[in-house]
This record gives sequence, C-alpha cells and structure tokens, in this order.
Amino acid sequence: TERVAHIIRQLSTLTTPRSPEAELLDLNALVRSTYGFVRYDKRFRGIEFEEALEHDLPAITAVADHITQILVNLLINAADASDALSTTGSCRIRIATRVAGDAVLLSVADNGRGMTADVLAHAFDEAFTTKPAGQGRGIGLFVCKSLIEQGGGRIELESALGEGTTATVHIPLASP
Repeated sequence: TERVAHIIRQLSTLTTPRSPEAELLDLNALVRSTYGFVRYDKRFRGIEFEEALEHDLPAITAVADHITQILVNLLINAADASDALSTTGSCRIRIATRVAGDAVLLSVADNGRGMTADVLAHAFDEAFTTKPAGQGRGIGLFVCKSLIEQGGGRIELESALGEGTTATVHIPLASP
C-alpha cells in the first residue's frame, strides 16, 4: 500500500501542469522525482541506480517538462542498452549533476553495450536507431538535442563498445 501511494504521489507530481516557459528550477529535485518514478517501469527491473547529485547545485533556468523529457529519454536508452546485463544483476545506471564553469551538467551513464564510432556519429540524427523494428523510432536523442539547444545548452555522448555510454547535458547557469 505504501509503495502504491508513493507511486501515485510521484505520478501526480510528474503530471502536474508546468509552465511552458523557462523558469528557475532545482535540477536535483527534478532529477530525483523523475528517476524515482520511471524506475518502476519494467525496463528498469534488475538495474542498480547510483545517484551522485552535487549538494549545493545552483538553480537553473529551463523548461521543467523539457528537462524531464530529456532525462526520461536518456534513462530509457540506458536501460535498453543494458538489457542483456539486467538478467545477471550487473547493470548500473549512474545519474550525476555538478557545476562546470558557466553550466550545470546532468549526466546519465550506463555500463551497457556501448556504441561503435559510426553509431555514435549518427546518434542524434532524426529517425536513426539501432533498436529492432517496433522498439525504437530514432527520435529520442534527436528530441533531447533539440530541446536542450532551445534552452541554450548542449548534449554530448561518450561511448566505448562493450563498456557503456555517458550522455552529458550542459545547461547554462541562470543569470544572477
């Protein structure tokens, strides 16, 4: 009962209408509520989450729904890339935030399949996917890149075949 009540509270928080305009946000709170909810999805069974959120992270100016959508896409991609490991119990997804210069960084790292250099070069292309038919449409990373660039940020991928992938979102710091 407590778990169901917790899920309902999280669903309520995630589905509450938010401003379509950029606003000051607590990125860590948004990250916690988003991954706290999506980890109940069956794709995340058997995946160990590691949280490394910087404690004194400054507020960012962004559209909350955009950050949520980006994070959900990155988490789903990480889970999909790690699906073969989930049966062995060795699958990990690390979510981290930190300040770097004039930006706040949000990173999602997995220890999944990783990508070849050719796949990595096309990862942000619209309609590019390595997933089987019916399991992916190739728009997730394209949408992530579009949304973060609308807010003046950028997204980068680092990957090593057989070792995993790290997606890092650079979000400009709010002006004083």
